[in-house]
Amino acid sequence: MAYSTRRMQADKRPARSYNADTMSIIRPTLPGRLQGIEEFMAVAEQGSFVGASQMLGMTGSGVGKAVARLEARLKVRLFQRTTRKVSLTVEGQAFLMRCKAVVADLAERVSAILCNREID
Repeated sequence: MAYSTRRMQADKRPARSYNADTMSIIRPTLPGRLQGIEEFMAVAEQGSFVGASQMLGMTGSGVGKAVARLEARLKVRLFQRTTRKVSLTVEGQAFLMRCKAVVADLAERVSAILCNREID
């Protein structure tokens, strides 16, 4: 019974606007300095750590810790947090724009590689 409940919850995850397939390909190879970017992008997109955790299939605590570690590595606050809402700082907005551009470029390159494989 617990399995079917978990399965139903997994199916209710919000969709990602960035290319999740690309992220799943590069996630295992991300060096430590880059880990936490997917969580950061999900929080920015969802506007909450809980929404991001549901989208990623993680715990809220796991998402929060990943973002906190990323902020520590970058030595900058990416989010302004209150008890009621999460919003991007100016630095967070600039970082998000760059992350989206990089992920879009990666998605394009992955698609090109996969298309070339199909042609061969």
